[in-house]
Amino acid sequence: MRKPWKRGAGKIAAGALVTGLLCGSIAPAHAADQPWRDATKSPAERATALLNALTFEEKVQVALDNFEPLVKYGLPPILASHDGPSGVSVEGATAFPSAQSMAASFDRRLATQYGTAVAQEIRDSGRSIWLGPAMDVTRQPLSGRQAENLGEDPFLIGEMARAEVAAAKSQNIMTTVKHYGAVTQEYARMGFESDDPDDYGGRTPAINENIPQQALHEIYEAATVATIKGNGADSVMCAYNQVNGLPACHNKDLLDDVKSKFQGLVIPDYLFGQRDAVAAALAGADIAGFDGGNQQRTAEMYTSGRIPLNVLNESDHRIFFALFNSGVFDHPPVKKDEISTAAHRRFAAQAAAEGMVLLKNDADALPLHTARDKSLAVIGPSGMDAMYVEGGGPSVPISADSTVTPLDGIKDRAGTSATIVSSQGSAGDTPATDLVSGSALKPTRGEGTGWSAQYWDTATPSGEPAISRNEASIDVPKVPTGLKAPYSAKWTSTFTPTETGLYRFTSLVSGDMKFSVNGETVINAKKPTSHLWAGPQYPAQGTISLKAGKPVQLSVSYSSLSQAFGTDGLNLAWQKPSQSRIPAAVAAAKKAKAAIVMANYASGEGSDRDGLELPGDQNQLIEAVAKANPRTIVVLNTAGPVLMPWLDKVEGVVQAWYPGQTFGTALAKVLYGDVSPSAKLPVTFPASETQGPVPATPDAFTGKNGSLNFDEGIHVGYRWYDKTGQTPLFPFGYGLSYTSFRYTGLTVKPDSAGATVSVRVRNTGARAGTATPQFYIGAPTGRYDAQFAKHALGGFGKISLQPGQSGVVKVHIDRDQLNYWDTSSKSWKSAPDGRTVSVGDSVRNIKATAPLVCGHG
Repeated sequence: MRKPWKRGAGKIAAGALVTGLLCGSIAPAHAADQPWRDATKSPAERATALLNALTFEEKVQVALDNFEPLVKYGLPPILASHDGPSGVSVEGATAFPSAQSMAASFDRRLATQYGTAVAQEIRDSGRSIWLGPAMDVTRQPLSGRQAENLGEDPFLIGEMARAEVAAAKSQNIMTTVKHYGAVTQEYARMGFESDDPDDYGGRTPAINENIPQQALHEIYEAATVATIKGNGADSVMCAYNQVNGLPACHNKDLLDDVKSKFQGLVIPDYLFGQRDAVAAALAGADIAGFDGGNQQRTAEMYTSGRIPLNVLNESDHRIFFALFNSGVFDHPPVKKDEISTAAHRRFAAQAAAEGMVLLKNDADALPLHTARDKSLAVIGPSGMDAMYVEGGGPSVPISADSTVTPLDGIKDRAGTSATIVSSQGSAGDTPATDLVSGSALKPTRGEGTGWSAQYWDTATPSGEPAISRNEASIDVPKVPTGLKAPYSAKWTSTFTPTETGLYRFTSLVSGDMKFSVNGETVINAKKPTSHLWAGPQYPAQGTISLKAGKPVQLSVSYSSLSQAFGTDGLNLAWQKPSQSRIPAAVAAAKKAKAAIVMANYASGEGSDRDGLELPGDQNQLIEAVAKANPRTIVVLNTAGPVLMPWLDKVEGVVQAWYPGQTFGTALAKVLYGDVSPSAKLPVTFPASETQGPVPATPDAFTGKNGSLNFDEGIHVGYRWYDKTGQTPLFPFGYGLSYTSFRYTGLTVKPDSAGATVSVRVRNTGARAGTATPQFYIGAPTGRYDAQFAKHALGGFGKISLQPGQSGVVKVHIDRDQLNYWDTSSKSWKSAPDGRTVSVGDSVRNIKATAPLVCGHG
């Protein structure tokens, strides 16, 4: 999460940097009285030497994140950090494709380039700590922060993040992997509004997650451990939510699990990460914050002994180790005027293209051919209204002069060979601007037009309302005068439509809101905020067909309880049938050789999605365009899976994710075949909202009595589909190519560390392409008191081949990949019997299987 005071902190870092450099130049690097400056010593030795040189008072300042008095030791005056996982969220930085897009490449090489580029821009912005990569496992397909994370499989997450981290360290940047503690949703992750003085910061405790120990270790901790082990990440950020009854940053067992694997530091997430600073420190949160933020810690907590000296010493040692091991101490950043570079923007376009997943390609609809496709209709949000980045703290600012829109990218690539026409078709996932009001609305009480409104001074309606009145529209930007938060409200009206057709309703809501027509729910939203700092707004949307002259009952209920970031309120706006842009889009599609329909869904920090349906009238747009032009290609500009009721009516579907500022360039590369698709889905796409371990509905966010029960255990994502036999819309690892491949000769060669597994891949098509074979480990045949997945990703690779060419892809499976967490003994145990390894181009398209026998060390 980006901190509101970050911009000021950045100025301090840039100005104070000179002081740090001057201090470093006063004493020789190997001064006998300052042995921690000796770079030939190990990071641990240097950390010990520096710790021994400090007074007690100075040690306290380190734990309070107050480094200004310590520059005489060569320490930086401030530990300057910044989000985000998809690029540095400051003006002038490159908006790279989302981290999830990068994960879809299944390409460690790309992850290395990604980590290098982001780290360079962190340094060039005058900072030395990257608040990333993000590594939250996608359990809930509506999770708001999917875009900045790396998918549903802990092995894939760990491999890609580890490559990013190694690359960032090569640039002398400290990485802070996050969020440790199983963040799975935005709703209630900071708790709810509260007027209880005992609730820290006016918030109730955060949502609690009851996670079985095997799942906690094998699914939710595994990727973090993979990323910090060896010479990995030097910092871990613990999360807001509770895990098994304790806040993640107060949970000593949880933090001990990770701190036993590395020598670096643990930092709480901003503000609500630690609600009791002493409890967090005793549990293992080493530093109060970065950027000079003490987050409620005080010197008295140490001088009084409430946080004992041994805890202080360990925390400081870990902080120093991280500074030495990452290179931050020896290589302070120098702020540059230019952050983004032409090379980074070129890489961003290539990375975005390599992350796009081809989901459908009937009748060779793609790639486009300049000789065949002389006219194209680009329909839907294809300008600056496309979704380039996620919202919230990790959002990288974009501007029109630095962005290549989808429409511009296609036009540039087509050149003079094709006529390109554009039609808006749909507003996509943006709010309507006309409030629901007018003479056609009659309040259910009293005279006039509009709505009957009732407000209560409680989180849910109880007793007599505090305010009853009629209002022309629903537009409540803040807590109404005379009320206090949390509050609740209801609005009712009788509406007699003046037009027949599809009505699109939208609400910018912070809190819980339900809008119904004649008792039928049209919008069901649970959104902590409708917009957070940067990036797109998060409107809640719904559509319904109404008949002119036939009255309907409208009802809106609202509670501010779940709002966060001080954004209480909501509105209700609409788009009437006569305002629909679908007819014009259909007319454009009829005249074109092919129609490319852009469809989007906004998502990001502070707001989960409301459902799997494309919001607004986008499904209706796609249906209408496909009926008018059978060569319809849909580009999904979304952070995660959506339902596709029109799938059998279109010829092509491309999952583009959030591709960053070079969206148009990247999309054109894929559509025209300059890049042959090789990306794979890092998350499963459900066929309905009821599939998977967690229903994809807002009501699933609430849990029971403030807790989410992870009853599925380790069976998250594709593991659940394998266990239950459910057939998803598209499985994990799925993705088509413009060519075809054959897999043969699966072999397993045991060695002292495990086994080397190889397969020969041949390009059997007519075009050059890149294959992405995936290797899955099967369950053991013995009886164990534990869960095992039918398939668990154990390796993956990439190979580029010309037509007719073949090559061998090798991966190594370590012996410990056959281990499982034994809950009774609280330890890892091996389950090697009857294991198999399978290779395929998705988890549901296995090409060959062989016994997996690992050697002995």
